Order: sequence, then structure tokens, then C-alpha cells
Amino acid sequence: MLVLLDTTVLTNFALVGLTSIPKELWGDQASTTAEVLEEYTVGVEVGKLPRVDWTQLNTILSSTGEQLLEVQMFPNLGRGERTCLVVAMVRHGILATDDQLARRAAKLHRIELIGTVEILKVCAQSGLLSKLEAQ
Repeated sequence: MLVLLDTTVLTNFALVGLTSIPKELWGDQASTTAEVLEEYTVGVEVGKLPRVDWTQLNTILSSTGEQLLEVQMFPNLGRGERTCLVVAMVRHGILATDDQLARRAAKLHRIELIGTVEILKVCAQSGLLSKLEAQ
């Protein structure tokens, strides 16, 4: 099952130097969208985010139908959140986000969710990180 990581989750892992976690946890299912990577790149260019090589994640390109859905269904969200929501919905994936509006939309549409804190808990439970590292 695809796990779609949005900009908030990528940012959180980048800021604490744990960028390998998504790939280690979900393997080839760890994914993001081209739009999320564009948002992240803007953060790097303005000096707010560290430069990170996210090529270990699958980059999902939205289909034309998915692009239409994102604008129709989620017009109040940023492009990264919209694309992750629609791809998770259409392709039956999991949305990884900490964005409250995106989380509400996912719950409304019965899209499975996980956030940074939950990811860290899973890492501690599985032994990928120690409890101290997860904290």
C-alpha cells in the first residue's frame, strides 16, 4: 500500500536528520508527489529547509483525472496536500500529514492517516529507532 508523505512530514524528518526513516519503514511504498517535492524545494531556496535528496522516495505523477479531482474536491488546500489526498484516495494509499485541514479532509473521505508522531511511535515499536531517538 502506498504511503503518501506530504510536505509537513518531509519537513519534520528533514529538520531532525531522519530522512531515511520513510524508506526504512515502508520500503518501496514510501512515496510523495512531484508537487510536494516542488513545495519542499521552495523551502530550500528561501533558506528555511535543509537541502535533502528525496530520490529514495517514489515520486508519484498524478493522472489527468486525479488532477481534476484535486481541484474540485480540495480547493482550500495547498497543491502538495491536495495531490497526496487524491492519490491516496484513488489508489487506496495512506496519507502521511500533520496538516490539520488535510487530516480533516482525509477523515471525511475515509482515507487512512498517519502523522509524524505516529510514525515515530511505529519506529520505536519496531526497533527502527530507540524510544529516546523517537522522542
